Amino acid sequence: MVGERTGQDFSGYKRSTLLRRLERRMTVHRLEDPAAYLGYLRDNPAESDLLFKEILISVTNFFRDPEAWEVLSQDPLRERLAAAAAGEREFRAWVVGCATREEAYTLAILVREWLDRWGSPPPVRIFATDVDQEAIETARIGRYPSGIAEDVGQQRLTRFFVAEKGAYRVSQAPATWWSSPSTTPSRTRRSPSWTWPPAATS
Repeated sequence: MVGERTGQDFSGYKRSTLLRRLERRMTVHRLEDPAAYLGYLRDNPAESDLLFKEILISVTNFFRDPEAWEVLSQDPLRERLAAAAAGEREFRAWVVGCATREEAYTLAILVREWLDRWGSPPPVRIFATDVDQEAIETARIGRYPSGIAEDVGQQRLTRFFVAEKGAYRVSQAPATWWSSPSTTPSRTRRSPSWTWPPAATS
């Protein structure tokens, strides 16, 4: 029922995860019988949207899994950027299930830092997609709590973010990097792209 309303396929989710999410919604409505909750879903279409939000797993932060980012930031990323430059083509990356985009921004930061070392870097386009519309809107604002300082580090905070009332906002206006590309990854609700972070200034 939720899949029909949202168009999303949850067959890849663990059964235990789905059961926990269902149990939580049943508890909210003080329902003990799954059949009763199914009836409630049928009578209240909005509940399908709430259950959908409950099922979604949004666990993300800047430079999450530091060891993996350290490996990626060296030869794998450099080699792919170099291949794009040598072939005079655009470097493209697609961050799937990006939630509020912390990991997508992390990739953008690393790409920008590599491009700064080259005289003729390739053009770059990073796609970041998620089925959670609220997460997408949060990412468009680009404002994150002050706690990101621990993950990002002072040097990168200074370059790529602006302090703002106990939080940090990405330093380039969203309109410049959330545009509708001519070609986007298929089978997604929304596939925004950007050219963020900004190039270094002298």
